[in-house]
Formats: sequence, C-alpha cells, structure tokens
Amino acid sequence: MVGSFSLYAFPAEDETGAVYIETLDSALILEKPHDLAAYGDAFDHIRAAALSPRDSRDLLEALATDTI
Repeated sequence: MVGSFSLYAFPAEDETGAVYIETLDSALILEKPHDLAAYGDAFDHIRAAALSPRDSRDLLEALATDTI
C-alpha cells in the first residue's frame, strides 16, 4: 500500500519526470515510464475525486459550525 507521493515533471526534453516516495526509513525516486504513468493515473483519480476549493471551504465551515 502506498501513502503519499510527489509527482515531478521537468521542462527539459531529456527529463521525463520522477516520482518521490518517502517511507519511515527510506525514500524512493522512480523514473521509469511505467511508474510515472501509474502514479500519474493515481494522481488523476485523486484529483477527480477531490472537492473544488469552494466546496472544500464550505464543507469545513459546515463541519466547524456543526461541532461547536
């Protein structure tokens, strides 16, 4: 199971990108195209499921109001 990761894209033509994964006792940098594609797909799914900034704010305000 994977937790947080950072996905990097570089402007240079010879640099395709990288995925950085930090664990409790180490860190990984992935640069293979299939890894970049897999983590890119995961990021796209997360972004599609996320609330908009306005909806996030409204949800947080509603939760704060309901718990006080």
